[in-house]
Amino acid sequence: MPLQEILKPEYIWFFGGILVLLIEFALPTFIFFFFGIAAMIVGLLKYFIPDLSITLQWSIFLGLSIVLILILRKRFEEVFYGESDSDKIHTPKEYERAKTDFVARR
Repeated sequence: MPLQEILKPEYIWFFGGILVLLIEFALPTFIFFFFGIAAMIVGLLKYFIPDLSITLQWSIFLGLSIVLILILRKRFEEVFYGESDSDKIHTPKEYERAKTDFVARR
């Protein structure tokens, strides 16, 4: 594969997205995941719509990243990390119940 083929914007977006997903494994902040997905989507869009300007590519990337983070981050954290007992405590009464349950389990 010639260098000019590898340096096409759609490949840079797509493989850059994969690289960012790999960074997520090293730094599990659960933010890089959404940037990686957004970059891969922009790469696919650029592949199927070659006339996308660089400004539109960045706009789509930023918009998708923000939307994915705002909508899906909390939901994905629950799926991957699970919900802890401390997430269920919102009132003093719930705190006392959780404390009693914890002591009873020991």
